[in-house]
Amino acid sequence: MVLEKRGLSVQPCNLDSPPASIGAIAYCPEQVLNSKMAARIAKHATKLASGGTPIVLFSKPPNTELEVRECEIASAYLRAHGAIVVDHLDAWIEVLVLVAHHGVPPGASYSLITDPNSWLSMMLPVGKSSSATDVVLVDVSYSGKAKKTRAMQLPIAARLELQKNPSNLTGSNAAIAAVLHGGALGRRLKSSEFGPADISHAELLSPDWPRLDNQLSKLGLRAGDHETKVLLASLGVQVIRQAVATTPSAAVRIAKKAGYPVQMKTWGPGVASEAKGCLVETELESAADVRRAFASLQRASGNDEFAAIVRETPPEGRRCSVELENHKDLGWIIVLTAGGDSHAEVAPLRQPDAMRLAARIESSRESDSSINTEALADLLVRISFVAPCRSEHFKKLCAHSVVIGSSGCIVVDASAELSAKI
Repeated sequence: MVLEKRGLSVQPCNLDSPPASIGAIAYCPEQVLNSKMAARIAKHATKLASGGTPIVLFSKPPNTELEVRECEIASAYLRAHGAIVVDHLDAWIEVLVLVAHHGVPPGASYSLITDPNSWLSMMLPVGKSSSATDVVLVDVSYSGKAKKTRAMQLPIAARLELQKNPSNLTGSNAAIAAVLHGGALGRRLKSSEFGPADISHAELLSPDWPRLDNQLSKLGLRAGDHETKVLLASLGVQVIRQAVATTPSAAVRIAKKAGYPVQMKTWGPGVASEAKGCLVETELESAADVRRAFASLQRASGNDEFAAIVRETPPEGRRCSVELENHKDLGWIIVLTAGGDSHAEVAPLRQPDAMRLAARIESSRESDSSINTEALADLLVRISFVAPCRSEHFKKLCAHSVVIGSSGCIVVDASAELSAKI
């Protein structure tokens, strides 16, 4: 067996009562990871990780879009509760080697010590260790002698045939993945922060509870864009400047205040999100443009009691969406989607989890705007507290369109699904 060749003694165990002498629990379920599995495994994960025996789970690749989303949510829930979830087989093996032979790293920052022009130097960035480095990877073929530091020092072989000891980490990508996965758990163990943040931490965000509760009292089962932005703003989420106009003249006054050019769309709790077809009139550069757009939208609505949202033009930047949903098996989950990729964490968010979530949205092309990770993390934290703090009122909260720019983040389009009033 592969694990035995890496110096690991493998024995069956039960999550309820694992043997006392094992270093890690290798878990490789036959089916794609789902929320029910995650809820069951998480009951053991925190206790086992805190006791020095973390669950290292290999997540079988999902096949459908629904499975991809479910697997990401389940993985996030397990990570938050102390399990290590890996979706690449080579990385899964290296995590087991790392944890069982060397222990859980204290963090995920690393440096590499190797000879110039070595195989590893071509595959990975080389750097000297520092007091801020959690792990120092030392090439087993290094001709010099690595200095001892406070960091965890780990031998690494570029390829299996260069391995001098089965406990050495092997392969550049798989070894680094092992350090990152193991280090994420190490940081969580150091802070003893498992699961979502406590609701009481919302007070650190200087919330406007009267404003939030007043807005909730006026709503039915669905909140449209404008009303949802009031809910978000009550916890300090930055939203696009806008107002509701019921006449063309009112729309012109709002446009002048916002500053031309402006945008306009139909107001109402039943109006679809912009991603699902809500028409937005853009590049309105004069009062005449605003009046024309108002009349056009009113005709399209077929409603005499028509109202429109007039807003400033959103800034340039990368677009993403944020969804906050009360999952039936796992509780509140926040999902960040950009470029077709979705990433999840449990909600409300702790700051380290928010930073990790924000860091997964990276510029993929030179034309993409640079991303302010700290600003995105702050926005995610604030959104993540809105619904859980009034859990009895919310089913789902969506920021359908968020602009991520170099100077900050702003919500452009939003909606909420609410529970029936008792």
